[in-house]
Order: sequence, then C-alpha cells, then structure tokens
Amino acid sequence: MRPKQVAQGGTVNMSAERDPGPRARWQHVMRDPFLLGTILQRVAGGESLRDIGRAWKVPQAELRDWVHAEGRRLVHEAAVAHYGAPMTAVPSGMPTTPTEPTNGDQGPTI
Repeated sequence: MRPKQVAQGGTVNMSAERDPGPRARWQHVMRDPFLLGTILQRVAGGESLRDIGRAWKVPQAELRDWVHAEGRRLVHEAAVAHYGAPMTAVPSGMPTTPTEPTNGDQGPTI
C-alpha cells in the first residue's frame, strides 16, 4: 500500500489498486481530532477550502459545511461555558429583527 497525504499531520493508507472514493476519504479525514486546526492553519497560510478539498480529494461541499457547522458548535460551547446554560431562545428585551433608530416617542427618524 502507498500512503496518500491528506492532512498536514497525517496520512491515509489506501491501496493504489482500489480508490475508495471522495466520501470514504472524507469519512477517514473527519476522524482526525486536529482536523479543524489543520484546516485553519492551511487557510491562514493562504489556501481556500476549495484548495484543501481538491488537495485531499474530498467533497468540497461537505468540507465547507463541516467547517461552518464546527464553527457554530464551538461558538455554542463557548456561550454555554460563559453563561452556564445553552442559549435556546433570544433573551427578553433583545430585538429579534433589525429596527430603525427611534427619536423618543415620536417614531422612527427619517
């Protein structure tokens, strides 16, 4: 077997005779606990998610969606750690839609 480079810190052993395909490679790459850090280092070095997906021969849309979902998950975990409870609703008194600036009780300023 010939190892193929798929991540900065690791390799995936795949047979040169049988390529498992992009989805199987993606499933293998996702097991790396340092995947997000590796991706962020490469993006900071000037690569795009598209470049990374092509280099690793994984589905680019799945890579992009995973990075966005992982970012949302990390933000949520940070909020839970800071506030002590999951934020499932908008706190009372907070606007749920953008509002126009008002001028006291005279209505919106024009």
